[in-house]
Amino acid sequence: GFAFLPVALLIGVAAGISQRIVPRFGIRAVAIAGVTIGAGGLALMARAGVHSTYAGTLLSCEKSLRRLGTDWIDLYLLHSRGFELLDETLDALDELVRLEKISLWGVSHFGLRDLQDLVQVRDGVHMQVDQVPYNLGRRGIEAGLLPWCRARGVPLMACSPIEQGRLLARPALHSVAQRHGATPAQVALAWVIGHEGVMTIPRAASVEHVQENHGALNLELTREDLIELDGAFAPPPARLELR
Repeated sequence: GFAFLPVALLIGVAAGISQRIVPRFGIRAVAIAGVTIGAGGLALMARAGVHSTYAGTLLSCEKSLRRLGTDWIDLYLLHSRGFELLDETLDALDELVRLEKISLWGVSHFGLRDLQDLVQVRDGVHMQVDQVPYNLGRRGIEAGLLPWCRARGVPLMACSPIEQGRLLARPALHSVAQRHGATPAQVALAWVIGHEGVMTIPRAASVEHVQENHGALNLELTREDLIELDGAFAPPPARLELR
């Protein structure tokens, strides 16, 4: 999460505000090898909207490029499964790569059935990541999506790792944090990134917030910690995959 600057193309005022941050501070994206680093140690990540036809996907990307004041996006995510034209959408993503508008692409909020459909439409698709909600309170992906992605080498990008702060009042997080001299947020983040094949993009509204998030990288949860957290945050039934 420390190398990425997410700039989603969303409905309403937030789209213009979030994507205009980049040109304001002189950040520009460049071609990268892999999915980690762009200019100035940052990689730009943007998302296409739902109902993405071939033309709609190209148009969404062009809008993002203009708002960002750049000619390149490192990681472009197809957001949500709100369409049936998967083959047409994949053609558009391939075209964006060919035109060097994007370096890599992935998906966002795709469940297991969505990813299986994606692979059926075109074998060997170059999907780099699936961004899904995942935290101690939302563990539905563990039943099917997470092992499926691990087996195929597809990383998962966990959004909402502390559920917009709603997890932080839970006693189990405070108990584990006290044992380590850490904060509840650091414990929640350490739990997420402790899973093989999972990265996360925590919110950071200040320098202090970034430093707190960074501290989670050095926090190693013990078996006792994990047992306590599992007891307090049981996973839901498999049918509630993205919950």
